[in-house]
Amino acid sequence: MLLIELLGIIKLNKIIYIVILALTISCTENRTSDSVLNEKDAYELINNFLIKEIIDDRNITLFNDRQLRPPSIEHTYDSLVLIPMVYVPFPTFTKSYWDSEKIKGVKIVDWKIYNSYFQKNDSINMREKWTEDFGYNIVHNVSYPIYNKQTKLAAIKVYAYASNLDCGTGLEKVYVYKKTEDGWEKY
Repeated sequence: MLLIELLGIIKLNKIIYIVILALTISCTENRTSDSVLNEKDAYELINNFLIKEIIDDRNITLFNDRQLRPPSIEHTYDSLVLIPMVYVPFPTFTKSYWDSEKIKGVKIVDWKIYNSYFQKNDSINMREKWTEDFGYNIVHNVSYPIYNKQTKLAAIKVYAYASNLDCGTGLEKVYVYKKTEDGWEKY
């Protein structure tokens, strides 16, 4: 009798575990779909806001056509609490690419050309080649914006790079924008 009761409890525990697991997975999928920003809004943020923030009047603004991995969703929380972030020393990319026809006011650098400057080459000084090809201009690696429907905040990660920069601090930034009834505004 005790054995039958124990088996019943174990079965019940397995069923509860499966239900909790199913609910957790479905909630995770919903959070992911909530963070996707439609293409119209994404390119509007890039063209009307981000480019104006990163543009340098002295230089041409260059844009890598390959997308960075997006920032953490924590950047879209409506809070003044600073969240400690650990940044990687080099940009990490997704398999996605920007539609260069939809980005205005920048010169697009093909990712294969961009990557070629980081390949070992004993016969050419790649730092000098960068300066010959791009001057002292910076290539901006940009993520697709993530969006939080509850807070109406979108975040875009930007990693700036040029071979003549000192690597380390300040190369990666996250820009946050708020969706209002009139459109977008800097947050």
